[in-house]
Amino acid sequence: MKILLFGAMGQLGTELQRTLSPYGEIAAYDIHNLNLENTQEVRETIRLVSPDVIVNASAYTAVDQAEREAEKAFAVNGDIPGLFAEEASRLNAFLLHYSTDYVFDGRKGTPYLEGDTTNPLGVYGKSKLAGEEAIQAGNANYLILRTSWVYSRNRNSFVTKVLEWARKQEVLSIVSDQVSNPTWARTLADVTAELLGKGLDYLIKRRGLYHVAGNGYASRLDWAKKIIELDPNKQEQKVKEIRPALTSDFPTLAERPLFSALDCSLFQSTFEIPLPKWEDALKLAKRLQSSSRNIKRTSTTCVIACWVSLKWLKMLRRSLFCVPIRICIAMTKAGRLLPGCFRSLPTIVLIGSAAANFPSFRWMRRTRMVQPMRLPTPPPSTRKQNPSNMRSVTDFISS
Repeated sequence: MKILLFGAMGQLGTELQRTLSPYGEIAAYDIHNLNLENTQEVRETIRLVSPDVIVNASAYTAVDQAEREAEKAFAVNGDIPGLFAEEASRLNAFLLHYSTDYVFDGRKGTPYLEGDTTNPLGVYGKSKLAGEEAIQAGNANYLILRTSWVYSRNRNSFVTKVLEWARKQEVLSIVSDQVSNPTWARTLADVTAELLGKGLDYLIKRRGLYHVAGNGYASRLDWAKKIIELDPNKQEQKVKEIRPALTSDFPTLAERPLFSALDCSLFQSTFEIPLPKWEDALKLAKRLQSSSRNIKRTSTTCVIACWVSLKWLKMLRRSLFCVPIRICIAMTKAGRLLPGCFRSLPTIVLIGSAAANFPSFRWMRRTRMVQPMRLPTPPPSTRKQNPSNMRSVTDFISS
């Protein structure tokens, strides 16, 4: 299966590159190597790759900036998805596109179903709705997945912003009247991979529009509290109080829906793919973030340990004996007093030192070259006289 991925370096696209790679060859494009506003270039790229599946994770997502750049927002979010649908139909490829909860006005008061009336409030929502309609108007086989409040631990998102604020401010004011489904980008990418794993024929029979987001919903205030609670590095926080606020307290160019939670029951029942609770996904995301930091620290520690070992090798390269056992025991005990990521440092140093001084490894040292052994030449009086002209082995060695 050949997969053409757009928006490869975004929050979702980064995760999709990882989850979709087992299903086939991925041709990944992003703003750095393809201008989506150049429709001719986009068409040529699609026809050159000739994919079996087109995954569109690209979007113009600057909600407030879209009010000033409406033409650009509609070009990327509205026109390009329609172009993808046209090319997918021509190539008999399958199109997978992501949309947003901002196509609703947030006045319903209960989670939105796929068939509920759309009424976007700003340019961003209107442009995303235009993209949905352009895809549905074509003849391509497609899945449109509406999602909400997508975040990741490696890209700029509400989660990373809250963690940054918590390290700079003692008091945070977070809006409590905006409610939706926090969705981890990795969850969305895993779901996409499961869908493709079911086969294109399976998806074609169930083509259409579905809601896919974190299971359950929360206000931004509740979400922020959970983010701070699960922060694996709480010692870095300065925040002491989190205060509720209203959306009206923070005037913005674009109006946002207040209650845009999505009901994802249709997706789960149709594809038999359960969606994790948003709290569990956030907990796992923070745990992985902590593990990632530990791995980086361990790698740094190993580099430092190797460097120190080399220094020890240079210091001990002229010694004739291995490090005494008492020193080994003392350094091992000292290692227990070090932080977890540095406890292996004495052991690595000792192993390197022992290897440098062990006789079997002395040939590796550069300071002293082993000279070839020469047998002593016996005095003339003791040398045996051969009756023939042949010389003994001793004669060859001594000559």
